[in-house]
Amino acid sequence: MTTTLLSLEGLFSEQIGDWLEFDTSTNITTGSTARVIATTLQNVDGGADDYFLDFWTYITEGNNSGKLRKVKNYETSVGRLDLYGVALASESSAVTVRLHRFDRRNKVKALNRAIEQLYPSLHRRIDNLILVTGNILPDFKWWTSTALMKMYAKSGATGTLLRTTTGGLYRSEVPPSAKWTAGAASDTFEISSDTYPRLLDLMGKTVTFKCWAYPEVANDAFIRIYTLNAAGTAQTLSSTTACPAGAWTLLKLEDQTLSDDLVKVAVRFGVTTNGQYAYFDDPILTGRDITDYFLPYQFQKGTAYGYQTDGNLMEVRMQTSGYSDDIAYDLHPRDWSEPLSWRIIDDGTYRYLKLDDVLTSWYRLRLIGVQPLETLTADTDTISLDGARLNLIIAQAAYNLYQMERGSVSSQDKGRYETEMNFWANRVRQLKPTMMMMRPASRLYSR
Repeated sequence: MTTTLLSLEGLFSEQIGDWLEFDTSTNITTGSTARVIATTLQNVDGGADDYFLDFWTYITEGNNSGKLRKVKNYETSVGRLDLYGVALASESSAVTVRLHRFDRRNKVKALNRAIEQLYPSLHRRIDNLILVTGNILPDFKWWTSTALMKMYAKSGATGTLLRTTTGGLYRSEVPPSAKWTAGAASDTFEISSDTYPRLLDLMGKTVTFKCWAYPEVANDAFIRIYTLNAAGTAQTLSSTTACPAGAWTLLKLEDQTLSDDLVKVAVRFGVTTNGQYAYFDDPILTGRDITDYFLPYQFQKGTAYGYQTDGNLMEVRMQTSGYSDDIAYDLHPRDWSEPLSWRIIDDGTYRYLKLDDVLTSWYRLRLIGVQPLETLTADTDTISLDGARLNLIIAQAAYNLYQMERGSVSSQDKGRYETEMNFWANRVRQLKPTMMMMRPASRLYSR
């Protein structure tokens, strides 16, 4: 249920009567003048030179895909559009070109503004199962690029992280996993109390740390807790779980007592053999009562690589049963509690889920909410929407476009643009009651 920007912009252009798409009849060549030739234009130009003067061309495929140019001259006898700008790249076959009166960049702006303005009437549904009761670790799924996690980083200068979304190479219900390639023997990446101070709350506690791993070489993946106390004494606790190559295994470090008076706690994920790799997913570290949890990326401020953020949390439920030894590791829990009592804490940088009660550890939390639809930039970018509801976005975008363009036209044309604005504003009002999406019920409990 998605629609690309290229398709949405086409539907938008059709609805406002600014749509003409054609294939070139002569291959584009590199020359002193950028030009496009299509004899089919003679069917609509009224036999007039410069009929398309100051129109905009947009090439949607080929070597010039994505090139937007303004028309400076049109010759009807050959169907030739001469364009502003440097020469185009040569094409070996016909390519598809769109021709518009309005600057396409303004259309894309109008569409993205419409998406923003119509939220939450149009939205993406969030049903997130990342959080686990008692787990002190923050979101393992939040990446800011293909090689950079938001909350986890290399322990040293070696090794390579890679965000992985390939099916079978992530263990939880949703991607991504973290692929770690060792740059030295027993190389690790980590989350440390240096950047996430809450880990220091584990000092003196008996903890259990588990994480799924998929190693390239048998028995090559491990998890580790490293601590350092005020006297400079280090403590290193490493898993010894056997893990076959090319399969997911739950690594375990159970019932480990951490030293007291700590100045550093580092939770690490490693590969023993230099140059080998392992995938890691879904880590859980328990050991103290927790009532506030680092919210998953979908509810945080800012951006996540490949995914939307800034969602609104509406409801929180807790898993009530399961079949796994640690039922939090059920891939798709079936049974959930009634909505819990909760609120959100925002420390200015991150958002946390604050529960009113301490819950038994090792149960999934189900976070239900909504978030804005995607921002569209590239032609292949998609919005999580299709069908009739696109008409509401288009109506709002049309209003936005005429509002933007109104400032650049003559006083004689302003009245026509205002008429268009009124028409599309009424169209939005007509469509909204039937096209808007139902949101989850918002339940905010406090005591």
